[in-house]
Amino acid sequence: MAASLTFASCYDDMLTFNEDNNATGTGDGSYATELKSGEEISGYLKAAEGYVVDNREHKYQYQHSLHVQDFAGYMSVPHNFEGRIASSFAFNNDFASGPYANFQWVAQQVVPVINTQKTMPEYAPLYAMGKLMYAQSAYDVAVVHGPVPFDDYLALKETHPLNYEKQSEVFVKILAMIDDAIADIETYQAGPDSEVDNLIVMTDEATKESDAASIIEEWRKYGNSMKLRIAMTCKKVQGFTYEGKTMQQVAEEAVASGVFEYGDYGMGLTCGPDQEWGVHPLYKIANNWVDTRLNASYHNILVRCGADKLLEYFFVKNTADLYNNRKQLVATNGTQYMSMRSGVYLRDKSNDQDYILYSRFTNFMQGEPLYWMKAEEVMFLRAEGALYGWSMGGDPEQFYEEGIRQFLTRHGYGDSDVDAYLTNRGAGADIDNPDYQYIDWYDSDNNLSTWDGMYLLNNGYGPTDTNKYSSGDMPDGSSRSMEEVSLEKIMTQKWIAMYPMSNIAWTDIRRTGYPRLVPPVTGAYQDADGSIDENTYVRRLPYSYGTDTAVKDEIETVAVPVLNEETSSSVTGNRQGVRLWWDVEGVGNFD
Repeated sequence: MAASLTFASCYDDMLTFNEDNNATGTGDGSYATELKSGEEISGYLKAAEGYVVDNREHKYQYQHSLHVQDFAGYMSVPHNFEGRIASSFAFNNDFASGPYANFQWVAQQVVPVINTQKTMPEYAPLYAMGKLMYAQSAYDVAVVHGPVPFDDYLALKETHPLNYEKQSEVFVKILAMIDDAIADIETYQAGPDSEVDNLIVMTDEATKESDAASIIEEWRKYGNSMKLRIAMTCKKVQGFTYEGKTMQQVAEEAVASGVFEYGDYGMGLTCGPDQEWGVHPLYKIANNWVDTRLNASYHNILVRCGADKLLEYFFVKNTADLYNNRKQLVATNGTQYMSMRSGVYLRDKSNDQDYILYSRFTNFMQGEPLYWMKAEEVMFLRAEGALYGWSMGGDPEQFYEEGIRQFLTRHGYGDSDVDAYLTNRGAGADIDNPDYQYIDWYDSDNNLSTWDGMYLLNNGYGPTDTNKYSSGDMPDGSSRSMEEVSLEKIMTQKWIAMYPMSNIAWTDIRRTGYPRLVPPVTGAYQDADGSIDENTYVRRLPYSYGTDTAVKDEIETVAVPVLNEETSSSVTGNRQGVRLWWDVEGVGNFD
């Protein structure tokens, strides 16, 4: 009965996306174009910090957990939201509205700040904060949807049609804006001011520093780290340059200028029951609203890598006695970690004896930071770059192990536990061990013992790998280079450490092919828009247009032609199977 009451509390406030964004406005329903004081600048920036990765639960759902988190293999929706989504691959026009909405809300807050630099240049580091948040938000939309109205959002244009710019142009503009922000910070660092220092401390919510000099240095590192992220995202686009520099050169310059290092926090909001921003929104979405559950890929790869402590840190076992779809008792309360394969057929919320009883979160998730960027991400980016022969300030193994160590020690592991993890052989040659198989406790038709394409790697970074499915021993008889094996290790451990940052994880999966996720259930692609299959997977989230005919026309006549112009796939249009500009078909990781 207690469980039923908890479920009901969610559905009394059924998901409805609205435009009441609670953004700081002028008081008359409009938005300022310039601001009047340092205190007003600070207020606008603090509001924006809550929108980059939205701390409001419903808005976070639309931004991440209703779609992208499943594509990333992290979490899945366990019911059909009153018939609105048949499975995780089914496109819901309303649910897809989140990424652009958050970009718009960030723009409404930071654009007036950026515009004020012309009249009050003395607040340079605050303008830098605004530029970096705008750049992050534009990137997040570009890697989810494709073309972006970068300049029109920067002008706060609200009348349609908006001009959707080519992705190749947008990434150049994002890099230029980041460089402007870094220059603003470095100019200020050469001659700080006590009044501005006070505003920096009053404004910052995204670092864990307490003095202005340390805060603004972390924002500077954040800018360089974003440049490294973007360079790696665009690596496969042959001939793409920024100010005449290749992506390798952009990455190397960013590292030389100073990125996040081992021991750094990164960038994001501090969460918890006693924090200003509240608990991490995923905790409430899962534990109060039963709207998301553990995905089979994250569950199964953690098990195969021997990361049982991490599974225990984040997730609880089934939350009630579970009966399967044949009405048989298969698991008593609290006895099994349970996860969902992507694409399962979803039932109505009233069916409370199926996936809603699967693994949700422990209380540790309440205090998980709402990250924009983890320092661990930068370590894995440097490991990947070093593997390609780029100058990253160290070798791949160093950064690989630092990324693993930092993530695990922040999530329940001691140093000796990490050492043991790094020597763990994973599933190894014991591929048929039932411990490594996927079980769907509700519907046994979805069980998966073993499958071709699942490469079982040990956790250590070494020149040789004796596990099955390393180089020269593929299920189809083909072979891989050891560099490719090393890249899979880097990307698999990065994916584990990025949890639950789904935009980054899904982008990495599309650009490198790693990690190899648990396959969707049979028939899953039938719920999609007809443009994806087991060979293409989901390449993008289609644009949302709602019921506004002007927006729908804008997408069809402005955005889609630009999207089609830069795709390397045969699929075109506002569809799930269209490869984005940076997701180049037919180009290998070491080409």
